[in-house]
Amino acid sequence: MNAWDTPRGRLSRIGEYDLGRTIGRGAYAHVREATHRETRQVLACKILPALHIPGVPLTRDKTLDACEAYKEIVLLKAFGGAGISGVVQLDGMMEEDGWTYVFMKCYEGDLSKNRDTVKGAAVIPFFRALLRTVESLHLLGVSHEDIKRGNILFFKESGKVLPILADFGFSQFLPKGGKVKSFGGTVDYSSPEKVADLRYDPFASEVWSLGIILCKLFRYPHPYVKGDRCTSEELKQNILYGKPTWHWSQEHLREGGIAEVIRGMLHRDPDSRWTIQDVLTHPLFLDPHDLPAYDIRVNSRTRLDWNIKKPVSHNVLMDVCFLAQQAGRFRIPQNPQTLEQKIYGRHPHWQQRWASMLTKYELNREVKDWVDMFPPVIDEGHGSGKLFLQLQVLTPGLPRNRRKIGLREIHLTPMVGANRFELNTGYHPQASSPHSAHASSESNRAETLPDS
Repeated sequence: MNAWDTPRGRLSRIGEYDLGRTIGRGAYAHVREATHRETRQVLACKILPALHIPGVPLTRDKTLDACEAYKEIVLLKAFGGAGISGVVQLDGMMEEDGWTYVFMKCYEGDLSKNRDTVKGAAVIPFFRALLRTVESLHLLGVSHEDIKRGNILFFKESGKVLPILADFGFSQFLPKGGKVKSFGGTVDYSSPEKVADLRYDPFASEVWSLGIILCKLFRYPHPYVKGDRCTSEELKQNILYGKPTWHWSQEHLREGGIAEVIRGMLHRDPDSRWTIQDVLTHPLFLDPHDLPAYDIRVNSRTRLDWNIKKPVSHNVLMDVCFLAQQAGRFRIPQNPQTLEQKIYGRHPHWQQRWASMLTKYELNREVKDWVDMFPPVIDEGHGSGKLFLQLQVLTPGLPRNRRKIGLREIHLTPMVGANRFELNTGYHPQASSPHSAHASSESNRAETLPDS
């Protein structure tokens, strides 16, 4: 279906917003400029397609895309509630005829299309702020998994250029740490262990991606790109088995120079690779006025903040269940009630932290008068012993069989064994790795050489 035959292209208005030019597009979503008719506030509107459209087959990749889209929304709500700076700001959400419209703050551009925006003396403070943002996410157990110039937006404030990290569709949620298999990403920025399709430490792998970003900010070519016509497959082989080629200036080769930092971040052994703290404590990046990363420590006697409404809302509880499923921590005989007990338990738990963050977002949303269009519904499988977390968006006023289901109707069961989940398409990842299952979407989204 052509984009211009759908709301992505032909729709001119949604709610109180006029939709303007397309400012970004991918295999799954389009982003258009949205201007409020009264206040003239300009936002970025991410348009996500309906899942069940008559005549359009439901595929495995579409369902996985739906999970990624909903995951991004849950994470952005939590980040907004926690007040984490440096990530794209979620303003609100609307739904119409099964299509989902996610409104986010509009920024000045991204690094892939504005490569001269950050240069000279601006590079170090810009990259330091980016490191702080990624460190905050890691402390929360979130890895972005697709850090690249196209996903780093920027804005200018008080003469400074500051980074904003966007597009969390490929992100991994690991509240207790651990290793992952890749859901996707961009080859140019992928570490050797990720390219090898091994289980890897996502936080160490992310340092590699940041090291490639730092290379590009200092106008150095990718150390594993050989020649002007290096293909993605050749680049994979170079990252896996090749040796880096460096083109350092004498200034950067000196002791304590940027070459030392980049080499540390691009160490092939993830156990020997520099950490974000190693970079932040390097003389080049030390700043006595630098703010620490988001403090997520939970006092052992603190459950939820005193101003959080108790009990937590049904939407918050369902979002926590969704995160638990994404993390592989929602298993039979668990159900929302068992997770709710952890939220109110005596001992600190990640569920407490995330319920608190999501509740704060809800309070802020109520102040902004946005209506949540994604009512989660719990539907217990009759006689199956399985509890389905069903995230539905229904179009009012239409018979059930004529409704277009929006973002999206996703069925998730409690985990049975490690890393197992089931979707309503009948897809079972134990028979096919997440990396291979999403190969087509990854190839569609992958940044092509040269880096864009």
